[in-house]
Amino acid sequence: MPTQSDNYGLWVGMVTDDFIEPAHVDRAAQIVDRVLGGVVGKLLAAGVYEGWLLGQDKQVGAGWGVLEAAIGETEAGQEIGGLTNEAVNYVFAVATEETAPGGVVGFAAQTGSVGPAGALYLGTIELDAAGAVVALDNDATGVDRGVFPLVTRTLQGSGTVAEVDPDETVAIEVTHAALAVPGAIAVTVSEGFSYVVEEAWRGDGLLVKATNEGTETAELVYAWERKGMG
Repeated sequence: MPTQSDNYGLWVGMVTDDFIEPAHVDRAAQIVDRVLGGVVGKLLAAGVYEGWLLGQDKQVGAGWGVLEAAIGETEAGQEIGGLTNEAVNYVFAVATEETAPGGVVGFAAQTGSVGPAGALYLGTIELDAAGAVVALDNDATGVDRGVFPLVTRTLQGSGTVAEVDPDETVAIEVTHAALAVPGAIAVTVSEGFSYVVEEAWRGDGLLVKATNEGTETAELVYAWERKGMG
């Protein structure tokens, strides 16, 4: 016998003999559209998350981003439509009817700097009279590049420092993948050592200063862990 799902009241358990009204199908489509569109549109910032770099071959490289509350993704270079010779071309990623269901994205160029509504600005390509690339800029002012995904991450690392003398302090420069929101830091060091963490504000690393509190030269073994988002 058909029943309704707990959260959204969708009809489940239906068999071929059960009568399906148009409202049943419409309700499922509307809920999926509203929930997924809301999650992407309100929790993920519009912009380029990875790749989509302009190339000398007048293509946009592989990458992915969020535009028009949908996730677009390309796995290989794509042609740029609308390029104009002997001009500076402003290149945009543009949503299509297939962006939401299939991740398909179009890439278009124009000589004006104001792009279509909802499009992502990727940079500029300057062409000469013959259509050859004179210059390109992937980091032009206003480019929506470098957006971080809403992902919680835990980064870890370790290392050793040989022969640390008594009362000697060594500085350990830790670098890691960039975090949009850097979080808690945990550090462990060998017995007989003390430490302090500096530059914790950095999203791509930190500085650990460890001191040998003993009376003999010793090897320092350390490990670190950092949580954050991005």
